[in-house]
Amino acid sequence: MSAQVAHEINNPLTTVLGYAKLLIEDKPEGHPDRNALELIADEAERMKKIIGTLLEYARAPRPSETAIGVGGAASAAGTTRAEPVLRHVAALVVPQLKKVRAVLTTDTAPELRDTLLAIEPSALQQVLVNLVQNSAQAFTDGGTITMTARPTPGGIATLITVADDGPGIPVEARTKVFDPFYTTKAPGTGTGLGLAVCKHLVATAGGSIELLDGPNGRGVEFRVVIPNSL
Repeated sequence: MSAQVAHEINNPLTTVLGYAKLLIEDKPEGHPDRNALELIADEAERMKKIIGTLLEYARAPRPSETAIGVGGAASAAGTTRAEPVLRHVAALVVPQLKKVRAVLTTDTAPELRDTLLAIEPSALQQVLVNLVQNSAQAFTDGGTITMTARPTPGGIATLITVADDGPGIPVEARTKVFDPFYTTKAPGTGTGLGLAVCKHLVATAGGSIELLDGPNGRGVEFRVVIPNSL
């Protein structure tokens, strides 16, 4: 089923990507449409990677999820810096945030400027976009989301948090939110795969993800720990 869905989505997606690139070729630097077309092409490329991730999630064994931790097996040499990814995620989620009148703030510790994380940029982006969108979808009339990156004690890993002041998640649901197909959203509004994929991507990088109460006991806070590249 996963292979069939991937095939059906990839065909029109390839067409979208191809035409976007053709249109970019006709637009010189500085043309008012060029940035939007480049964003369409970039997002189409990201969607193709997401489809691949879903196939990997469905097919591949995930032994690292039985003992997730910073000391787990890291991915190949990291090429990811936290600050550019956080900044790009903030730009991508602007439309969703506007719909619910939510405000997103980001803050990256200066000492992480040259720190490389042992995770692919697209994987970290996918995790953070999912977490921010989850927070935004919980709001009904505005709210605040905060995304931060800090070094962990000892400097062997990086802690990235996504916190909000929304309605929160019931305690009884917190042990299940990372399970595939489990969702607290209304029928038809969620697949229950978003957080499961986040957990898989983070675990594959040798990291951990957990859900806690938000600041001052309001909302929720997701804490993502990613090992630094050696």
